[in-house]
Amino acid sequence: MDDINQQINEEEVAAFYNKVEEIWPKNEPWYIYTKSRIADFVHKHKFKSTDYVLNAGSGGDNYNLNCKMHHVDIAIDKISHLPLYTVASLEKLPFPINTFDGILCVGSVINYCDALSAIQEMARVLKPGGSLLLEYENSYSFEYKGLSCYKANAQIIQSMYQGNQQQQWVYSYKYINNILKECGLKIVSTCKFHIFSSMMLNLGRSENDAAWYAKFDLIGAFLPIINNHSSNIIVRCVKL
Repeated sequence: MDDINQQINEEEVAAFYNKVEEIWPKNEPWYIYTKSRIADFVHKHKFKSTDYVLNAGSGGDNYNLNCKMHHVDIAIDKISHLPLYTVASLEKLPFPINTFDGILCVGSVINYCDALSAIQEMARVLKPGGSLLLEYENSYSFEYKGLSCYKANAQIIQSMYQGNQQQQWVYSYKYINNILKECGLKIVSTCKFHIFSSMMLNLGRSENDAAWYAKFDLIGAFLPIINNHSSNIIVRCVKL
């Protein structure tokens, strides 16, 4: 059952991330691998040095990109030290239409937002021909098999992160793909990861133990039925 009309408390999310010391825990294999796959994709499709890029929900991480970058986040403590930053929600971006040459939105940021509103806003402020790199967590993940959220378009779930229970959305890849299309964003490249590792989560393994099986993603990525059940998906889209 979908919970599209529900909401996540933005103030609670901001308070939590303001106090978190590291967005990507360095001693947890699941998150080390996740960030490495995101970073690889970002640098494979990196922006030009002359581009003006919106880092949407950045957490202060620029992924070592060489471009003019404007950081946006609801957690002020993560971005207030940066030259260009704005405290704002992705669902209400305070920028004019066609402002940015590119947008980076990774780290499953969109899983704390209304995906429809956030993608509409990012499409609005992106210039025609500009690229959006978007990463999110997928409700088709083997991790959720047997639960009500499995394959749901959009549903709020309870998850654990750095020892804390919190709410987040999970979205189906079909739902996100449809929103991107409706917003005039064409997917030109896709990477799916945490495939067999998500299967191990469903079998009761811990994240750290399950992360070992991520090494088989290179095989799973070429299996059409299997790869749709990855935990994470990152896409590069171009605004038509």
